[in-house]
Amino acid sequence: MAAADLGRHYGVSCCPCGTYRVKRGNVSTVWTVTDLLRSIALRGQHPAVIVSGADGLTVRTSEALGQGSLAFARGLRQKGIGRAEPIALWAPNSPDWIVVALGVMA
Repeated sequence: MAAADLGRHYGVSCCPCGTYRVKRGNVSTVWTVTDLLRSIALRGQHPAVIVSGADGLTVRTSEALGQGSLAFARGLRQKGIGRAEPIALWAPNSPDWIVVALGVMA
């Protein structure tokens, strides 16, 4: 099933400003990636990302993930990079990649 079909099937739609609308029956909820990251950060020391590698386990807490992503998003805005501008992210898979990718989406 294509991504657009999945969105229609599950009642999820997105506008260019980064706002998502989820519809379940007669109930509609609006949220943003920024709202999601703030919510994740409130989970504190709860593990958000766990990576198993050659050096053992790397754990990124919910607080570090949420705050790091929001800080990256603020840095982009301070450099004049707005919401609608395309951004390329080319990096190896890692916990840092997740933080940056979420920051770009926020």
